[in-house]
Amino acid sequence: MVSILFITNFLILTGVIGGFITVIILTIASRKFLKGDVRSFAELLLCGCMFLYSFLVTQSLIDIFMLSEGFFQILKGIFLYIATLYFIFAGIRIYTISKVLGFASEKISKKLKRILEI
Repeated sequence: MVSILFITNFLILTGVIGGFITVIILTIASRKFLKGDVRSFAELLLCGCMFLYSFLVTQSLIDIFMLSEGFFQILKGIFLYIATLYFIFAGIRIYTISKVLGFASEKISKKLKRILEI
């Protein structure tokens, strides 16, 4: 019978691998954009994902190796805090982009509304 510890460690390991692949894909994608607001948004999103990934790796190390949580709790908190800041800045950047494109205004033309509803 497969133990719960094995299943848990397998899920943690696949999550870590998935996070690593996400960071690689976001790095490649952010390099493809021209310099500007969209690239800045992608880079902020990438940094947020990297710190979130660091948080998950730290939590995974605690779970797998049953480490004491004193230092690692602080480290996890720092990673999560910085990731949250990057995601907030990315949200502000995408709001700025939507304002430039005209989607954040209250008066969107009727033609544009019809296109978006289709």
